[in-house]
Amino acid sequence: LVPAGVGSDPALAAKLEVMQATFERLKKERKQELDKVIAKNYEQEAILQEKVDELQQSRKRRLHVANDATISANTASITDNANHIADLQSAADHIWLLLCGALVMFMQAGFAMVESGVCRQRNVQNILMKNMVDVCLGTMCWWSIGWTLAYGIADGENHAFANNHQPFGMGFTEVNSDGIFTPYLIFTIVMTSWIYPVVVHWTWGYGWLSGGAEYSINSTGFMDFAGSGIVHMTGGVAALVGAAIV
Repeated sequence: LVPAGVGSDPALAAKLEVMQATFERLKKERKQELDKVIAKNYEQEAILQEKVDELQQSRKRRLHVANDATISANTASITDNANHIADLQSAADHIWLLLCGALVMFMQAGFAMVESGVCRQRNVQNILMKNMVDVCLGTMCWWSIGWTLAYGIADGENHAFANNHQPFGMGFTEVNSDGIFTPYLIFTIVMTSWIYPVVVHWTWGYGWLSGGAEYSINSTGFMDFAGSGIVHMTGGVAALVGAAIV
């Protein structure tokens, strides 16, 4: 825009044109400088954002490694604790088995005392020998034959009748320990190798009297209190049969 009266003065008009050209040039240069500053700021901002991202990734990696180490340590600790608990359970089971075996041995000594006290003096030695036979012969028969008939598992079936398990066993023939010695040996073998294992398999060995969905007469099954029926009733019936035969 040219002010009024300038057009009549050529020199003033020329100066004004020069000033406008200079102003446009300066304006363009300042705009270029501003664009450069803005571009540099964007570049610096991108660099800073990249560094921030790298720091965050590095922090995440450190946290991930720390978490992995913590999880690994906790997992190892849990595994060790589980192994220790399993070892303690196994040790407790073995201790309980040894304790019960020792108590059964003392029970056999108690049988010897009771039977020696209710017989004549001349028969005491025979009674003591029969108790020793119960411990030795009955245990071997139960170990070699009886247990596998009572608790054996064949072909992965829990209710199978026989297999080759071989734990410690004890004779259960003290209920009827009076009579002639040789027949008593035969009776001990038959009782601990066949009669008692079959009864145990029917009840404690998950047989047809044990209860449940398979091989059972009902859902409850046979209820026994500390061997009162399985051990003592079986021995009592065997003693009654032996007395009837004699």
